[in-house]
Amino acid sequence: MSDPVGAAPKKKSARAEPVVPAMNKLLIAAGLVFFDQAAKLAADKHLYQNESIPVIPQIFHITLVYNTGTAFGLFRNQNFILAGAAVMAIAALVYLYARAPQLASGRATVLWQNALLCILCGAVGNLIDRIRLGYVVDFIDLRVWPVFNIADSLITIGVVLLLLVMVFDSPGRSGTGSREHTGGTDAS
Repeated sequence: MSDPVGAAPKKKSARAEPVVPAMNKLLIAAGLVFFDQAAKLAADKHLYQNESIPVIPQIFHITLVYNTGTAFGLFRNQNFILAGAAVMAIAALVYLYARAPQLASGRATVLWQNALLCILCGAVGNLIDRIRLGYVVDFIDLRVWPVFNIADSLITIGVVLLLLVMVFDSPGRSGTGSREHTGGTDAS
């Protein structure tokens, strides 16, 4: 049945329609964690610790490193504390993921969720290493940066996406895509 001529168009729901159903996102997340773990396992199986294989000499190597700390090797040998911090971060990420529709608007909600999903997958991938091995397996060596892994890359991609969403979907911006400011007062 069609709308009568001259009738007002139906309003769309304020909540964004999910682009990818939740089950598909869960499968994507599981796939990313699996890919991270499989790559780490392959590096660990085929290399000795600190062994390096040049893929593109002086630019990109596969180098096996066992990282008992955090980024840049900070907080070495604090595995219990780091695993606990990772569990708390994962819980916060799940909470933020569920709240994404209130934190961003329209298409930004999808970007916000995808960013959090990347960070979450990276955190889970590295937590699995910490629990299973007592350290994180790193193997991607760009020669100008500390050795890292796929989980670290996912975290970085997620943080960059979050920053982009925050900059381009901020409450004070006018125009399309900015969410309404709810609660609190504006300084202007």
